[in-house]
Amino acid sequence: MSFNIPTPQEFFATLGAMDYFIFLINIVIFLGAKKILKFLNHNKTPNILKKKLYRLRWSNFLLFMIFSATTFIDDSLFQQIIMTATAGLGIFLFWEFEMYYIEKSYTKEEEVNGKVQKVETYQSDIFQWLATIVTVIISINLISDIWHWNSMLQTGSVVASIAAFLAITHSSWLPDNIGGLITLHKGHVGAGDVVKFNVDGEEILGYVGKITLTDTTIYHLVDKHPIYLRNSKLRDVIMHRLSKAESTSKDGILRYIDLNIGYSSLSERVEEFAER
Repeated sequence: MSFNIPTPQEFFATLGAMDYFIFLINIVIFLGAKKILKFLNHNKTPNILKKKLYRLRWSNFLLFMIFSATTFIDDSLFQQIIMTATAGLGIFLFWEFEMYYIEKSYTKEEEVNGKVQKVETYQSDIFQWLATIVTVIISINLISDIWHWNSMLQTGSVVASIAAFLAITHSSWLPDNIGGLITLHKGHVGAGDVVKFNVDGEEILGYVGKITLTDTTIYHLVDKHPIYLRNSKLRDVIMHRLSKAESTSKDGILRYIDLNIGYSSLSERVEEFAER
């Protein structure tokens, strides 16, 4: 590793076509990060957008620093690091575009608590799974090419590590994922539904906010706070769906009237109820 402080002329003379491309793309992303994320995440909350923007800006800054270091430090290791950082930034944007397309194409609009919002569907969750697998495969191939992991042993060790991690942690996420897919596919309960159920000895009356692969958000109608339930646990409880039926009122709650009329009732009383 050798340190060399170049003059401005030497600095630009050492830059190749790929260096200029990386530098230009990084500047465009840095200047337009907020607009790009707003476009791709127009349905997300401001807090989520802020976190994503924070991560993207820091990735941008880190890439600038590594890129600058490679012009002063003549070492192939730094070249591989900057290529890895660039690939990571590209994969992040590729993932955002994937999620944007899936949300636009496969989610549906539902009225939740008087507001129309995008909600997950069976198809959108399936395609999110597939997009995740594709992104992981592309990431492994890119990193393998950058770091010259050409042997099957090196590539296989990375794949084996990921497989081992999934095998160890599958009990934490797989039941919830399957439960979420079943709930979305069956459609027995969906976003905006008013439901009543008992969990851990507490009776809960609320409306479903959203259903994801891991959990379901239910907003308590009495205490006015969100409840997050794992999908695997939610499928184990008896849930009463009080909305989206033929006799559902405008406020989304199922209502009924007990007329208390039997065969022994007088005809005058029956006629009186009928006139009402």
